[in-house]
Amino acid sequence: MGIFFDRDQYRGYNIYSMKKYVDKKRIMFNVIVTILTSITLCLVIYYVIDTKLRVEKLKEYTTQIIDCKDELERKKKEEEEKKAKIPQLTEQGKENLKNIYKGEVKRAFLTFDDGPSKNTKAILDILKENNIKATFFVLGHQVEVFPETTRRIYDEGHYIANHGYSHIYSSIYQTSQQVLVEYNQCNQIVADAIGVPEYNSRLFRFPGGLTRR
Repeated sequence: MGIFFDRDQYRGYNIYSMKKYVDKKRIMFNVIVTILTSITLCLVIYYVIDTKLRVEKLKEYTTQIIDCKDELERKKKEEEEKKAKIPQLTEQGKENLKNIYKGEVKRAFLTFDDGPSKNTKAILDILKENNIKATFFVLGHQVEVFPETTRRIYDEGHYIANHGYSHIYSSIYQTSQQVLVEYNQCNQIVADAIGVPEYNSRLFRFPGGLTRR
């Protein structure tokens, strides 16, 4: 059985021109495929890089958050420690004041006035060696001279109380207001020396034991 072949339908075609036409289509197809492949590859690479950068950024933010949290906790702990050292007049403290000069137990209250001075370090060494706490009624102008010693008094758990700034009677007792000025001045200098801005001893010993009405 023969195959029917109609030559007329191919009349006017040139085999070379057809080949060129087919080659152009194939080249165009390959170019398009190559472009699409390149674009896809670029998108994949971008996605991978972007994802990696996001992960690294997330790790960085996480680390910063943890560091910030640790810093906040550290500061909170420091504030709590500072507040714990600031004298507070509690209800128990008020009761203790009522009975300070009477009771079945004999007590001795060790206090030092007019310091700190060059002798205070030796005193602190002795107190530390014998595990004894004392109250230091400091003068503002002496704290300015010995700020490090004042800080040591505070750090070793002794009570820092107020004895005014100058200890010059003619200055202190000019007026009642001047007494308050001396008290506030000394209190501020102590707060600066020990690094506790809110410090207030709430305990004042009048220089010379004098009062003015």
